[in-house]
Amino acid sequence: MTETVHHTVLYAFYDLSVSPLSFDFLTYLVEAERTRREKYLDYLHLVFVPQSVDRQHPERLFAETHGSWRMHNLLIPSCWLLPSCKNVTLCNSREEAELVLKNLATHVFPAKYTVDKPLAHHHTGWPIISGHLGKNIQFLEASEQARAYARQWLGEHAKGKKAVALTLREATFTPKRNSDVAEWFKFAHLLKENGFFPVILRDIETALDSPSPEFEGTAMFPEGVFNLELRMALYQECHISAFVSNGPSTPCYYCRDARYLYFVTGEWLHDTPPLFNRIGLAHGQTPPFANHYQRWLWSGQDADRFMEEVNKLDEFIEEKKGSGTYDDYLDPISDNREPMMTVVRRFFDWLEEVGEPAKALQQGDWTGKALQQGDWTEPELRLALYCYRRAPQEEKTKYENMLMRARIHLRLQEPHMALAISKYVPDMPDPNGEYIDFGQALSAGGHHDLARQLFLDALHLGLETAEIVFHLGILEQALGYTENAIRRFQRLIEQNVPTSAVYIQLGELYETNGRQDLALEVYDLADAKGFGSPEIKKRRLSMNLAEKFQ
Repeated sequence: MTETVHHTVLYAFYDLSVSPLSFDFLTYLVEAERTRREKYLDYLHLVFVPQSVDRQHPERLFAETHGSWRMHNLLIPSCWLLPSCKNVTLCNSREEAELVLKNLATHVFPAKYTVDKPLAHHHTGWPIISGHLGKNIQFLEASEQARAYARQWLGEHAKGKKAVALTLREATFTPKRNSDVAEWFKFAHLLKENGFFPVILRDIETALDSPSPEFEGTAMFPEGVFNLELRMALYQECHISAFVSNGPSTPCYYCRDARYLYFVTGEWLHDTPPLFNRIGLAHGQTPPFANHYQRWLWSGQDADRFMEEVNKLDEFIEEKKGSGTYDDYLDPISDNREPMMTVVRRFFDWLEEVGEPAKALQQGDWTGKALQQGDWTEPELRLALYCYRRAPQEEKTKYENMLMRARIHLRLQEPHMALAISKYVPDMPDPNGEYIDFGQALSAGGHHDLARQLFLDALHLGLETAEIVFHLGILEQALGYTENAIRRFQRLIEQNVPTSAVYIQLGELYETNGRQDLALEVYDLADAKGFGSPEIKKRRLSMNLAEKFQ
């Protein structure tokens, strides 16, 4: 390959240190293809990078031998579902990947990928966002030869009946998502009774086992379980395909010719907050990349409901074919798109609500340790920012949205980006309250110096309100600017600010610095001005007891 040709190729690096050996690779693949098209490049070259010795993807579910099998029978064959993919390199070492990156790759995906700092791009949120932005990412298709083999098989077995592919999930991990086999047995029999031809693709873990007696007389297609292109071809040639929440449904997401019903199962259906929020999709929705022949159902597993949905989709297909308008419904459904800021909020709300790392952050532990424990949230944070940048300007400049963005930057350990957003605060309807919110967000993230600077900026702009001075005093107390903090609280007392909190804070300062007499004077003054409180009485009692027992 000459240097000139390199300039027309997008080199896509799939790094197993940060990416799984799963059907998620197909999401990465279509995103790489979308990027190739946007850059007007000719071809795609996939580069698989082995994991580093000191790092592996946290969702690694397979032993090394099984992982190798999946690489050669799932990930690499997936590349050939994309017509623009002309080359695949399976690197033996990360050093080899470095050579490819430095010597061949003019155009790289993901952008800014390096072997030392690998980036992942397999998150389903990316194509969800692309769909919301009106981009069609249904790029995958089986070869014509594979489809010919699928037609040959269906011609021999279906005998002209409309074929419905039933893909079962019978996995040992996350079993809540699995097919309720009894309902799918019943579904297969209902299909036969209604004149359809059901064909079953079992889970790869069970595909070589003897079928259950209930499936006797129902066609099986194990060839498609072990050959990805034949699987894709069967889905394209069948009248309809049906799935629960499983990996093998993924090829159909990104294929315009696959008509399917996706029945959401397990934690994807029942968990609160909904797990689909993590990918930018609301509970009950069909993704914005799906067309009119591709439907997501959220009603659980029930054979009668399955049959009802097959009949509905069948009628729709026949109606559009009969009217000559079938092709008009192959584009993604525009009504499924949502505004970018809605998607940002969904990512943000999920991050705020879910998991132990989020709980730690809610409790004020915005330290590096908390983020290290929860670094699996970084992809969602990056997705949220990506959406934010593509929202309309009038949405981006709303205070609540800017504060949300600032909090996202803080989660990513980018406090200066959060502080930069604060330059818009003086123009807000309530700059005082907004300075408080921004300052508290910075302080909660452990960035006390930046929060102090923010409040000092507010004072320089003339916003010397009691709330800002009070919060500034607390920060200066924490940072060791003791005399500054004392002056802040004394000033507020002179202004007769109507709260006991100022007296408590100043008294605590004096106590901490061994000035017990001044602390008692502050507490007495609070009582005299009518701002006494149980906390002040408690502090005075504690000081008196300490003095008594000295």
